[in-house]
Amino acid sequence: MALFTLLSKLTAQENIAHATYSGASSTLKTYEMFTEFVNTPHIDDESKGIDAPPDWPSCGQIEFRNIVYRYGPHMPIALQIENLKIEAGWKVGIVGPPGAGKSTLLNLLFRLFPLKGVAPKSGGVVTIDGVDIATLKLDTLRSAIGVVPQEPVRDAQPNSHCMPCMAG
Repeated sequence: MALFTLLSKLTAQENIAHATYSGASSTLKTYEMFTEFVNTPHIDDESKGIDAPPDWPSCGQIEFRNIVYRYGPHMPIALQIENLKIEAGWKVGIVGPPGAGKSTLLNLLFRLFPLKGVAPKSGGVVTIDGVDIATLKLDTLRSAIGVVPQEPVRDAQPNSHCMPCMAG
């Protein structure tokens, strides 16, 4: 009986250790992805491209047309979209299993990777309010859009500092 009790305690401790490791590993992976995203250098010359119209983006409609994307030459297709239109004002959450293309979709929106020119076939058009984002200067594009990360990030301040008080 003592052996069974000891094994039960060890198994419970092992489960706690595994859960702790898994949580820490997931948090670290999220931090690494966020850091990589923030520190990604521009892939194009900053001086190339055009400035957007002064009121751009005015509505926020995003459209992905005929997207075929590969991370490298002759690699499998990472994302394929015939037509996806996100109307102005929509609040959209992108969900799916690992490898479904959620991050790739965001990477293309920020032009972190080239959409065109990856053999054997890649290409398509991403527009915001009818403007092809491939024609814009990167700083113009990236300063006009934002993203909410998968994992919420909060500062160390108490809630009273973060949220306005609600009078009753």
